[in-house]
Amino acid sequence: MESQTDSDVSMEFDYSSGSDDNSSHSHPREAVGAYEMRAGYQSDEGCIYVFDTCFILEADEWRKFPQMLQKHLLIIPKIVLMELQCHSRDGSKPAKSVIDMLENSSGGSRANERPQSGNFRRQISDAGSPETAHGCTTGIRLQRSKEKDKNVLSAARNNDDHILSCACFFRRRHKPRTFLVTLDSILELKAHAEGVETLSSLP
Repeated sequence: MESQTDSDVSMEFDYSSGSDDNSSHSHPREAVGAYEMRAGYQSDEGCIYVFDTCFILEADEWRKFPQMLQKHLLIIPKIVLMELQCHSRDGSKPAKSVIDMLENSSGGSRANERPQSGNFRRQISDAGSPETAHGCTTGIRLQRSKEKDKNVLSAARNNDDHILSCACFFRRRHKPRTFLVTLDSILELKAHAEGVETLSSLP
């Protein structure tokens, strides 16, 4: 996670298309859009990887994503997408590449685009990517609105806690196959306290 002040994210954001639980909340930064991505394949042996912003920008391992998503599920938390879009506008190749992967993974999803704050908000249905009793859907997609641990969010003070909440959600449903991928030592400590395994490099 990039360094943030405690006031950066003090509320729970919901950028769903309206089919989930809460109504959308405005974000203090420029609207960056919501991508509800669909993943394609299924695997009994796949793992779930939840990614932090700093890993994508600094580790230069995002190039492994196309191969990994054939066997595993790669999750981009919504708050990470917002930061990636900011870096993409500043010319970051890793940020732009990962956003392109998310957009391409939407395939034939139903999309509705409309202008907002000079940008387009794309809302893509997350239907059609069910988790199975034997494994998890594979591919790359955005965190969905209900994929969050409310116990972690209840004490959230910054962006790290929103990423951790996403990782805890998957960890508690798919352990021990869930990993939080980060280079942030503080986020790593928080994850370990919640029983979430972390990685600083990809297999």
